[in-house]
Amino acid sequence: MDKHLYSRQNTKTRILIAASRVFSEKGYENTTVQDICTACDANIAAVNYHYKSKENLYQTVWTHLYKINEETNKELFRDDLDPELQLRQFVSNRIKSTMDEGELAYLSKLISYELNSPSSSYEYLFETYIEERCNWILNLINRLSGKTLPESSLAHIFFFINSPIIRLNDHLANKATNDIDEDEMIENMYNYILGGIKHICSTRTK
Repeated sequence: MDKHLYSRQNTKTRILIAASRVFSEKGYENTTVQDICTACDANIAAVNYHYKSKENLYQTVWTHLYKINEETNKELFRDDLDPELQLRQFVSNRIKSTMDEGELAYLSKLISYELNSPSSSYEYLFETYIEERCNWILNLINRLSGKTLPESSLAHIFFFINSPIIRLNDHLANKATNDIDEDEMIENMYNYILGGIKHICSTRTK
């Protein structure tokens, strides 16, 4: 923990930065307000004053991290990109953010927690943040296939795209990434996902 980092921020910002990290490490249910206070040298009264509750702080963390993610990946969501190039960039961005040691990795980890063990905020988070990106992925799948696929095929492919990336979060939890060849992982996962999409499209539309 970098105490000097937190000392340069006002209390509200210190709490938000610390909460982003602690929630991403432990998940919502396993994180206590005291954990966050310890991480940023604040007290529970300060958390209650600035954020009212643990749940409200958690939702604020999502807003904070989502804005960072959107700004970092804004070129990815352009509609004029070739869909295969867009898929590759999507895979690349997800892997790089997962392996990042800073705030870029936090949102990816929080999404994994919510999908594996939904918190009390899941419905709100899904409607506010996750659903938009789900719809973007479904649209990308249709563009890759060159047709509008039935919902059963879309659901199958959606799971196929996200499952290995979510599992990557689980695999890398508390593990060093120094020995991982990031470029090789991106290339392998992209080819795996693209090949799977093409196979599913060919077998389900015959």
